[in-house]
Amino acid sequence: MYLPPHDPHVDDPMRFKPLFRIHLMERKCATVECMYGHKGPHNGHIQIVKKDEFSTKCNQTDHHRMSGGRQEEFRTWLREEWGRTLEDIFHEHMQELILMKFIYTSQYDNCLTYRRIYLPPSSPDDLIKPGLFKGTYGSHGLEIVMLSFHGRKAKGTKITGDPNIPAGQQTVEIDLAHPLRLPDIENLRDFSELSRIVLEVQEQVRREEQEEEQRQEGEDRSQPRTRRQLPSLLCCPWESYQGTKTIPGPAEFGNTYKIAYLCQLLFEMERATFEARAVFVCALPARRSPSLSCSGFPPLLSYLLCSCLILSYRALISSPTSLSDRYPVNFSK
Repeated sequence: MYLPPHDPHVDDPMRFKPLFRIHLMERKCATVECMYGHKGPHNGHIQIVKKDEFSTKCNQTDHHRMSGGRQEEFRTWLREEWGRTLEDIFHEHMQELILMKFIYTSQYDNCLTYRRIYLPPSSPDDLIKPGLFKGTYGSHGLEIVMLSFHGRKAKGTKITGDPNIPAGQQTVEIDLAHPLRLPDIENLRDFSELSRIVLEVQEQVRREEQEEEQRQEGEDRSQPRTRRQLPSLLCCPWESYQGTKTIPGPAEFGNTYKIAYLCQLLFEMERATFEARAVFVCALPARRSPSLSCSGFPPLLSYLLCSCLILSYRALISSPTSLSDRYPVNFSK
């Protein structure tokens, strides 16, 4: 396993730490040994989970313990991972983060899962070559980030994570369309100047986004709106069925229009006209009223449909004029 160098030595090479080793024996047998701890190699296990991924497991975790207890283990881990002692770390918040990382990593006892990292492709137009970069992250120490380019954007993905951003998640996104022109080196310490530069770019981005929204709204107004014609009752007024013998019901519609039929129904039920509600009630399959069975619809749609139709059914009953008197037609099943 490769680890980042000790903080703050960014230019140092990556640190190599063996976690396990494999011995090839006679008759094509292999032995796996765990290298974690300070008592020498001991029995371990490797399992290939899927492509580009495998897991390690230690079968003798007692070899990871030290005679001095957890305190000695913590000091040894701190010296190996951070290259310093606890007395060298004066910041209280940093001490808490280091202790949290030790507790979190030591509980696994080298039972970990490893995945292959595919480096992003490079292009001649890239500002710099993409790949792995190491840098300081304040109290989290040195970490590794993978830089990749995606059109007008550049993204940084954490390879070594921390409590704020775990490994594998995006940590930064760079807008390549709006580069910053930094001042001279002697003015880089002037935070007022740096703040002014950043605010100017932010204002430029805001204006461009506003202009793009206005242009999009203008195009939407200029384009004519077309309505998709649905068959039968879904888009035809009641008057078009007067004088006919039958009105098509939902059973004659395909599954494609069932949801659209329900939406149209709910829309029509909001109208105050008695005729619209009467049409939809009577256009349903003729059952033994007033059960209003909605065969062919999913359970949830049937529940909503029946709830709306019961209200309309009550309106029909309370009406002084029956439907057959006002509209002498037959309705299909």
